[in-house]
Amino acid sequence: MSNMDWYSKMNPVEFLGGVGRNIRMGAMLLKDSVQSRLNGPEGMSFAEFSYQAFQAYDWLHLFRKYDCFLQLGGHDQMGNMMAGYELIRRMTGDTAHCFTVPLVVNEIGSKFGKTAGNAVWLDESKTSTFEFYQFFLRLPDTEVEKYLRLFTLVPDEEIADIMAQQTAKPELRKAHKKLADQVTLLVHGDKGLELAQRATEAFFGSDIKALASLDPGVVSDIFGRAFVSNLNFTSGITVFDVVMRAKCFADERDARRVIAAGGVNINFSKMRNPDECLQVGEHVLPNEMTLIRIGKKNYYVVRWNS
Repeated sequence: MSNMDWYSKMNPVEFLGGVGRNIRMGAMLLKDSVQSRLNGPEGMSFAEFSYQAFQAYDWLHLFRKYDCFLQLGGHDQMGNMMAGYELIRRMTGDTAHCFTVPLVVNEIGSKFGKTAGNAVWLDESKTSTFEFYQFFLRLPDTEVEKYLRLFTLVPDEEIADIMAQQTAKPELRKAHKKLADQVTLLVHGDKGLELAQRATEAFFGSDIKALASLDPGVVSDIFGRAFVSNLNFTSGITVFDVVMRAKCFADERDARRVIAAGGVNINFSKMRNPDECLQVGEHVLPNEMTLIRIGKKNYYVVRWNS
C-alpha cells in the first residue's frame, strides 16, 4: 500500500483546507522534538514540519477506508501518532487508539531504521539471509543477551546457561550463534538458516565445497554485492582472459602486473600466472560459477553459460 494512492487525487488547497484546519499548531510546536530542531543551528524545514500532518492524514484515511482504529509504533512516534488521534477525533467524532513500544537501540543508544541507514529488513530482497544472519552474529557482546530475550523463544533458564558459557569462553561466541540461528530460523525458515550457515562457512572458511553449493546470485550478495558477469566457457581460456572479460581491470598491463604480483584470487586460490588455463572443477565450480577476488575487497562473480 502506498499513500500516493490517495495523495495523487488530492490537490494542496484541498489538503490544507480540509485537513490543515483541523491540526493545531500549538500542539505541534510544543513537542520537544520540534523545539529542539527549531532552536538548533540548522533549524527545521517546512517539509519536516509538515510530515506530522501527512502521517496524521494517512491514519485518518486508513481509519475511514479500512476501520484501522489502532496504530502501533516506537515511542519516538508518539507525537505523530497523537496528531493522527486528534485528527480522527475532530473529523469523524470517533475514537482511535495508539500503542507505543520501546525502541530497539544499539550499544550507544542510536535507533535502527531506514532513516538511520542501518535497517535490517525481514524481506530477503532488501536484506539477504546471509546479511541478516551476520547482523546478529556480529553484535557486540554487551547486546547479545538482550537480543536473545527480545527476539527468540529460548527459555530464560537456557539463556542464562548460554551466557555462562559465553562468559567462560567468549571466543566461541556461543550466544551469538544461538541468537543468529534462532532469529534466522524464525524469519527465513529451515532453508534460509541452512543457506545462511553455508554462506557463512564459504565466506569465513574459504571453503570451496561450501562455495560450490551456493547459487551464484547468493554468492554475489555474500561478497558485498559483487559485480556479476555471464560468460561463455571455452577450452584454453586463461586467468588473464577471464579477469578482462569480467571487467576486473580496465587496462591489460595492470591486469598482468597484478596477477604476477599475486593480487588475483580465483575460488580462494592465489593466481600468479596470467596465462594459466582455467580448469573445470577447480576454477569453474560444479554450480557453473567462478569467484574472483582482486586485492583484498573487490569481488567478481562469473556465471558460466552452459
